[in-house]
Amino acid sequence: MFLCSCQKQEPAPGADGKKQAEPAAKEGDKAAQAPGDKSGLVEGKAQEGAPADKTAAEGEKPATEGEKPAAEGEKPAADGEKPAAEGEKPAGDNPPAEAAKEGEVEKSGEVKFEKKSEFPEVVFETTKGIIRVELYPEKTPITVKNFLQYAQDGFYEGSVFHRVVAGFVIQGGGYSTDLAEMPTRAPIENEAATGISNARGTIAMARTNQRNSATSQFYISLRNNTMLDYRGENPQGWGYCAFGKVTEGMEVVDAIGAVSTGRRGMLPAEVPLENIVINKVTVLK
Repeated sequence: MFLCSCQKQEPAPGADGKKQAEPAAKEGDKAAQAPGDKSGLVEGKAQEGAPADKTAAEGEKPATEGEKPAAEGEKPAADGEKPAAEGEKPAGDNPPAEAAKEGEVEKSGEVKFEKKSEFPEVVFETTKGIIRVELYPEKTPITVKNFLQYAQDGFYEGSVFHRVVAGFVIQGGGYSTDLAEMPTRAPIENEAATGISNARGTIAMARTNQRNSATSQFYISLRNNTMLDYRGENPQGWGYCAFGKVTEGMEVVDAIGAVSTGRRGMLPAEVPLENIVINKVTVLK
């Protein structure tokens, strides 16, 4: 996927292996390609019973056969209740286990997250840390529905951030840890015209040089990338649809944006030299 620019464009491999136009991010900046989709750019013994001939005290419930009689002054166990072993604290006196706090690991090994926004939220657990984003379905209903479907299906789990351009964007959602392209659903309509601005910390859909070509890939802006906003009904003005923003973990985004990159496999020289993996995605509605 590619960015728009008025500078001279550099060719980049497209979905079909052909060269596609790939503009720089901004006049005077280091050439930064738009977040491309297909090009790779842009988880004892039993106790004896009481003697049968022993008479129970008046008003006292006789011990049943095989049951140890209650000691003097001791409260007998209720019917159907298993008496506590000697030296054992009765279960009823145990305090309830404290609920796992935000971000704590539960006994199941999963991290619990609580919803903090009136908007739908998604939490990415990556090898660099946790990133929380809130989404805006009122502005971009098609885009948010598409993104949430991929997230709920577990599509992003085990994928990597395959493109990092320092001071520009980090991009993921399209390639596995061995840098194999992941199959996606049909592309969606570009809602850049009604979306929010591509400001620092926003999450947006990557696409090819075709207007309505976004599928699963997304990027997070490391700076204010307003040149990616909708500007008009022409190829240079279609823009890239920003549909949410980071609310926690921007320091993690910045850390990803600072990793060393290079050429790996068939992808361009913007691939992290060590995989940055999305281990889990939690949807909070």
